[in-house]
Amino acid sequence: MGRMEVGLSKGLIDDYISKFDKKEKNVEEALKTLIENYPKNTDINEVMIKVAAIDSMYSTQLNRKIARDKISHVTVMSERIKELKQIDKCLHSDNKTTRMKAVQGIAIGNKEGYDDAWSFASKYCSWHNQSGFAIFDKYSRGTIYSVCKTKTNALDSIRVTYELLLNYETFYDICEHLIAVIKERYNKEYTFKQIDKFLWQYGYDHPNIAIS
Repeated sequence: MGRMEVGLSKGLIDDYISKFDKKEKNVEEALKTLIENYPKNTDINEVMIKVAAIDSMYSTQLNRKIARDKISHVTVMSERIKELKQIDKCLHSDNKTTRMKAVQGIAIGNKEGYDDAWSFASKYCSWHNQSGFAIFDKYSRGTIYSVCKTKTNALDSIRVTYELLLNYETFYDICEHLIAVIKERYNKEYTFKQIDKFLWQYGYDHPNIAIS
């Protein structure tokens, strides 16, 4: 895994957010409309439409994560989500621990033998509550690592290792800490969604820094 120097600035963040917005405008608007029309997760047909759309448009590759003999990966994941008790309540909870249960339930399910799908789970949850979830992605992880390890950024207060970035809950905490530092330094508060746009777009444009 490579690492490059990333000089953090408000201008850099805003530039990459704008680039993401221009590039992904149609995808983002389509998914926003879909979630607005089907906000709940109790009807299997509605869940399947959302799973298929997010998996396809966000390239989460569920077919490689939860393939089952003669059963569609979309069906497997949709049934997993529908079976989760109080999933909608968990998604919109003010309590972080409760929200983490939603991500975990979608990512690994409750049945032995299910493979993990943390990236998809974080994206599915984020689309239902964008202020409550950080999006877990190899490009975002790579950008965070490079930003925090660039000495001129003076971000020593944020403890970052590959291992911490590969765990969703500690990744979430690191993102939250980064947002707080940026707010203090540049007097601008970014949301999880906005920071994700910056982290993902920068990492996508510099794929050698990705952390899989």
